Amino acid sequence: MARPKISGPGLTAGRPTPDGTRRWRWTPAPIWRDRGFTKSFGLFGLPGTPLDWRARGFDIPPPGLDLTEDGPPLSTDAAADACTAIVAQARAIHDGQTEGMAPAPRTATRSLNTALDFFLAEAEAGRVMTSSMKSGRPRPISANTIADYKKGLVPVRDIAGPEHPMALKREHLVALKDMQIEDGKHSMAATTARSISRAFNWLRDHPDWKDHIPARDVYERLRVGTPDGRRRMADEAEAQTMFQALKDPRALALELGLDKSADIPPARPGAAAAWLAALWTAQRGEDVLSFNDHAIDALPGRLAWRQLKTGRRINIPVLDPLAEAIRLARATRAATPIQTDILFIDTDIDQTYIQATRTGKLYYRRFNAHWRAARALAGLKVPSLIGRGLDPYGDPVLPLNFSDARDTAVTRLFEAQTGKEGALAEIASWHGSSVKTLLDLLENYLVLNPRFADRAGDAYRNHAKAVGYKV
Repeated sequence: MARPKISGPGLTAGRPTPDGTRRWRWTPAPIWRDRGFTKSFGLFGLPGTPLDWRARGFDIPPPGLDLTEDGPPLSTDAAADACTAIVAQARAIHDGQTEGMAPAPRTATRSLNTALDFFLAEAEAGRVMTSSMKSGRPRPISANTIADYKKGLVPVRDIAGPEHPMALKREHLVALKDMQIEDGKHSMAATTARSISRAFNWLRDHPDWKDHIPARDVYERLRVGTPDGRRRMADEAEAQTMFQALKDPRALALELGLDKSADIPPARPGAAAAWLAALWTAQRGEDVLSFNDHAIDALPGRLAWRQLKTGRRINIPVLDPLAEAIRLARATRAATPIQTDILFIDTDIDQTYIQATRTGKLYYRRFNAHWRAARALAGLKVPSLIGRGLDPYGDPVLPLNFSDARDTAVTRLFEAQTGKEGALAEIASWHGSSVKTLLDLLENYLVLNPRFADRAGDAYRNHAKAVGYKV
């Protein structure tokens, strides 16, 4: 019979008693819990001395006992018998003397996938709780968070799905994390680490699963931090060339001298209008592609919209480039048989670009496909669009995405505020703090109203004329 291996968690030093007596905690490892040895004990030595393992038959502490903070410390008297029993079993396992021990329970049906399926089902049923950021009270985790957990747990399932959860080793997760980061999926690595940690921590508290989940040091503290946000601004040449590649790719191909037989994408005026609208509203992509007639017509000359992610309302003036985008979008829609009040239409299939998953989450896969095709063409004129070259700091230039329209618009708005009261970027630079710190103060005291949007719009218009923005 193969010798069972003692594995953590195990011993850790506790706070000494007032008279100097040292204390320890011990928590049984999974293999001991499988044999019915389930209680944690506190171990005491003589005042000011370590636990005397030599007197109990060991030259050194039993191998494989790792540090842990689990288990309540007990009094010396209460722990004495427990200590003797612990050492006896440790000695038996150490020497391979497993005769007479209860066999480990059957675990054929306790696969990793079964455990994670149970966790996700309980989450969707509202039984996995989190703390409300406002009240601090427990509440079920959101559907979006559950969706993130599902994605994050996929690579873990692929590693050891059919096996028992105990078979999942720390080196497996470390290798998975490193592989994801090397593939440029740092955010996914962070999501995977958070998902497996949340799932196992919750399952450890469930009476049916607590004895089948690996020790926390297997899956926690993987040190996968959330990466810095992706920031990318489109300069004027990039913005104009992308607009042309979407609206009139044939003209751009002629300008580039491409052969007529070249693979030139068809015109997508709906996508071109969406790009222009994103640049002049500073809204998220899912909001821009959801803009409808009511948002434009409810207030003359203004865009009134409730953001899909935050629920916050915006009320901003429709500046000339945005008005051009609206005209282009409506003309494109009028040439199709579709009946909808959504502005931006995919003329390839006569449907709106915006789509929804079964969970209600919005996405725009077809738009992104059209964007990539146009960007490949535009990159022949402006290589930075497809990520060629280095920035002033020597880092590779990132390819331009549709979502970068928001970074571009917000940066332009800050540029337009140069010399204006409330130029937060300038104040933060002089103050040596972050814009977020200043915004936290304004969040509590500043009353926002449409007049602020009017002032920003006027400054934006004047700034665009001064620097020559056409798109």
